[in-house]
Amino acid sequence: MTTLRPSAARWFELVTDREHLGGVLRCLAETRRVELQAHSVASTSQALPDYGALLATYHELAQRYAPYWPEPRVDAAAAKSRSIDRVHEDLDRLTAWAHEADAPIARLQVLAGERAALAELAALVGKTGSPMPDLALLSACGPALVARLYALEGPAAPLALPAGVLSLPLEADGRRYLLAVAAAADLPTLDRQLSAAKARAVALPTALPTGSAAVLTELESRLTRLDADITAGRRTLDALAKRHGLAALLAEFAFLDWLVRNVPELPATENFAWVTGWTSDLDGQVIEAALNREDLPHLVHFPEAPRSLDAPVVLRNPPWAQP
Repeated sequence: MTTLRPSAARWFELVTDREHLGGVLRCLAETRRVELQAHSVASTSQALPDYGALLATYHELAQRYAPYWPEPRVDAAAAKSRSIDRVHEDLDRLTAWAHEADAPIARLQVLAGERAALAELAALVGKTGSPMPDLALLSACGPALVARLYALEGPAAPLALPAGVLSLPLEADGRRYLLAVAAAADLPTLDRQLSAAKARAVALPTALPTGSAAVLTELESRLTRLDADITAGRRTLDALAKRHGLAALLAEFAFLDWLVRNVPELPATENFAWVTGWTSDLDGQVIEAALNREDLPHLVHFPEAPRSLDAPVVLRNPPWAQP
């Protein structure tokens, strides 16, 4: 003889836009797991949990990692429950991705810096109208002497350089540079004075060949190798994002962020509809799967039931006896 187990139904609250309210109600009805019950809500903010702290963490991650994130992509076909109550787990997954991505991102940043410096130097060598000193000798000098290349970002003005510094102004594509050779002891003063003049140091690579044409060929070869390394690094990040389901996570957070920022500022009856009631779907899986299959915009969570309401009792059939 089969025993039916009584359980208290679970209270749910769902928000959707008014355009899709009919479809949401139809979808809920077809699950045969929902009993609607109206409940007065004084303000829209009461119907949403306070996710300010979680979204603050998300925004901190976005400031650091957004350039390395894929485009958000809603996974509407996924049947797995992803209600608002799962945002803690989603944030844990996003943080786990960040921890694994730190090393590849750091490597990409180093490669990008090296590439930018080499590309700038290659443009200078290939397009400057002034004779270039032998960069092979300059890049190999030391330890008593140090060669520096500076990009002059500010307006043209006389530069005050330490005594004993040899300098050569250069120009390429309308950009001004200064090639300087200084004693190692004078280098901190030189850097400080040029930094005050809004100059930016451009790294000179080592082991360069002799002659501008050979230098340019070598720089182009190094740029090609760096491009290959950067492409490989981005493929590593792409694989990591796919393994963590990052695109779908970002879509969830983008929607949640929009909802928290906008819903409290709008009357609930003007743009949004709130659906409340009881469900026998105690883990929320059936409701979420049904709404996702229909691609209906929604946000659902399962707070404590209002104290003024009594939860109905449902009889839980064994799986083979469920409709």
